[in-house]
Amino acid sequence: MKRKELEDKELKNIELEILKHIRNVCEEYGLRYYLAYGTLLGAVRHKGFIPWDDDIDIWMPREDYEKFLQIQHDSKGKYQVFSTRNRKDYYYEFAKVVDTDTTLEEIGFRPIKDYGVYVDVFPLDGVPCKLERFLLKYMFILKTATINIHPELNLTHKELAKLFRCIGKLGECLGAFHYPKQIDKIARKYSLASSDFMGYSLDKQMMHKSYFEQSVKIEFEHDFFDAPIGYHECLTRIYGATYMELPPIEMRHSVHNFIATLKE
Repeated sequence: MKRKELEDKELKNIELEILKHIRNVCEEYGLRYYLAYGTLLGAVRHKGFIPWDDDIDIWMPREDYEKFLQIQHDSKGKYQVFSTRNRKDYYYEFAKVVDTDTTLEEIGFRPIKDYGVYVDVFPLDGVPCKLERFLLKYMFILKTATINIHPELNLTHKELAKLFRCIGKLGECLGAFHYPKQIDKIARKYSLASSDFMGYSLDKQMMHKSYFEQSVKIEFEHDFFDAPIGYHECLTRIYGATYMELPPIEMRHSVHNFIATLKE
């Protein structure tokens, strides 16, 4: 029998419960986390999800990120951390917290065993040197092309399908699982203590670490979660000074393409 695909509201409720779990773990162990990217924008502009968005992202400073992985890798509950440290078939350079009572298939990408609805957890590091920033981007392109086994089906890379297929053949020389480990290795070299700026290593926009010196509670879906005290500056760097304005109607759609279901 074919499983029933999760509706948008069901999917978001599951993601919200994962976020609450992350918050609870961080509060129990004294770890820092912050709402990030579209989740932070949604909290500020909509007090919840951006209506046409369908995922949750958070940041963690590297020290807290590593402790979180260590704590959660030993967890046997329904919420499991997926990372290159504990999954041989996992190919993202950042971690995800997955609800193992669900299944999720990302259309066009290589399958990941026991994958389900998730929340993305991005580590915050110092700024790599120019050469290594170039290497990070180069490896990211190779990795992305290699894991896109059907790029014409993926909403993000559909127009680049032929190019990605060619690059992916090159990327397979070392394997899809080589690149995220190398990206993570380079990113970990740059401590926050030695840099005035910080961010997720593959982002173009790095942010002054004063934005993250404290956290503030911000409303998201009738609950409250941590955001960086400089959330306005963060959103301005990522989305521009007009981030509070709604985008044109034709841009109000998700960039993700997946099928999520509940396990029987």
